[in-house]
Amino acid sequence: MSEYLASRIDLYALGDATVTCTCGSGAAAITLPQATSSRYYHGDSTDDTDDGTTPAQGGTDCFGPAFKVAFDATALTETITVTFDPTTGFYTFTPSSGTIAMSFSGTAGTLMRHLLGMTGNRTAAASLTSQVCPWYWLILPDKTKPSPRNVLRGAYRGSATIGSSGKAYGVGPATLPLGRRWIEQRMGKATALNQYGGADAWTLERFYDYHRTHRRWLHFPPGTTTFSYANREAVYQLTAEGRDDFEMAFDVPHWVDYLNVPFDVVEHTAGASS
Repeated sequence: MSEYLASRIDLYALGDATVTCTCGSGAAAITLPQATSSRYYHGDSTDDTDDGTTPAQGGTDCFGPAFKVAFDATALTETITVTFDPTTGFYTFTPSSGTIAMSFSGTAGTLMRHLLGMTGNRTAAASLTSQVCPWYWLILPDKTKPSPRNVLRGAYRGSATIGSSGKAYGVGPATLPLGRRWIEQRMGKATALNQYGGADAWTLERFYDYHRTHRRWLHFPPGTTTFSYANREAVYQLTAEGRDDFEMAFDVPHWVDYLNVPFDVVEHTAGASS
């Protein structure tokens, strides 16, 4: 069984994502813009991330339906059906009639190509399916059991002082953040490293590079069938130690085929914005 890590796709930080789609009625550029409202997850995540926020307020949209809305809003007479298979990460795009082709150009095109799981331009076909797992959707073998939820190191820190009246005052966190630690064991080198996964793979190395700037991800446990925000195992974020001390280790010394990958995370509650 597999577990799934859905990284938040923040186009406000990443930039525009664009693809040109050609159907029987013509060609149109489909763009998901760089905007505060352009925040997505692959899977079945919806606007309401259990905290009542919209994307502009820090919530999220589901990427597939957002792509359909953008496609159907063009001057093309065709509409499109978008399906997502979480077990492979593959999208399938099917026009209401005829065929569809896709082409990608420039930085915005490269970003959209990675989001759709394509390795290059696609010639016309009745439907198009991803060729690789898209970026920001990571599929891993069942992980080693994580540690229990523990108070994070340094969370007890507070300060105390004595005022001019002689009264003592103390300041500390109202609630103590909780976190977990575990090691993903025996990750294949193509899953772990860019060098072996290739330019189009969403590897653990790229995952860490993306999340070292405090971005969060949804963690879905093995056996998950409904990939909604409310059904996730947790919302995780790397701790300072998880970012600074990250180091993949050979499962067997000097043998690169399998690596052990550490996770040191803070766990957010259902009410925390993703």
